[in-house]
Amino acid sequence: MTSFSRFCCLAIGILAFAGCGSDESENNQNESDAGSDSMNDDVQADSPVGDDAKPDTGDSSCTPVNSVSGSVINEQGDAFSNVGVVLCVYQDDGSAKCLNPVKTSASGEFSVTIPAGDGCLESAAYQLKADALSVIPLYCPVDVAAGGAIAMANPNRLVDTPACTRDALGEESKPHEVSAPDDMKMTVIPNGIWLFDFSYDDLGIRRWDAATWGWPCFIDAANAPDDLAVFAPELEVKSDAKDAVHISFPNEAGLSAGTVVDLYGLGGAATSMWDGKEVHEGSWQVIGEAQVSADGSRIETRPGQGLPFATWIGWKKK
Repeated sequence: MTSFSRFCCLAIGILAFAGCGSDESENNQNESDAGSDSMNDDVQADSPVGDDAKPDTGDSSCTPVNSVSGSVINEQGDAFSNVGVVLCVYQDDGSAKCLNPVKTSASGEFSVTIPAGDGCLESAAYQLKADALSVIPLYCPVDVAAGGAIAMANPNRLVDTPACTRDALGEESKPHEVSAPDDMKMTVIPNGIWLFDFSYDDLGIRRWDAATWGWPCFIDAANAPDDLAVFAPELEVKSDAKDAVHISFPNEAGLSAGTVVDLYGLGGAATSMWDGKEVHEGSWQVIGEAQVSADGSRIETRPGQGLPFATWIGWKKK
């Protein structure tokens, strides 16, 4: 895991599980508890929690980003309060940092202020994470080209993983299957993934219902995947464990046996390819291939070519 990603994880962890230990966070929580629909101006991300240590160049040619705001809803479409939000920025001088975390208000809204001098950005993305492990984290890229105060156009929806069926935990070096009610499946070798603040029994997966919810923030609807699945909690795979996590979609597209498709993955808190190259937060890119099974019923990753990480995973016909 890179130092930048560790900062993002640290920021979310402090926010979600320790309340940040500051009067500002307590003030924000008190306003949420009181049912206030306005954001607490005292709880803005006005300083970084991590920095990859390249100095600010003071470039005056850019149009700096001043703030990023948006809203969060739950699976039913209601405002989702108390969700942790961390904005991570890649500056045009090559440095990267994650800003202090905030939480959504009672009306599900958030706003992150970018400190003066830090707004010349190459790219940015924010992480949304609820306290419950069953709620699937989301990473949203931000279009920083226009600069100024950026308001995300659509609310971000967070959904839960359903109750999944799991093989009883046995020898942790052997594959274990986890199945969801919607026919999504994954196989996991428990000792091939990093288990931080969760256990094998917490693992879940589900399909994203694009027909009901629309596409999430990182998907271009004009180039959407043919199917999309989500993991909770997200999984960091050990670098030498290429069979630690496999995914299996139902072949509802009716593709012929043996057909090979592209597999896409979403960059998250600790997401790297097998060669060690980091996939940045909010980046949606090809991470491998999957193939239709011999009986034509499933679209699956192949032996020796499992997932390098498990966040949001989709497939698309070549």
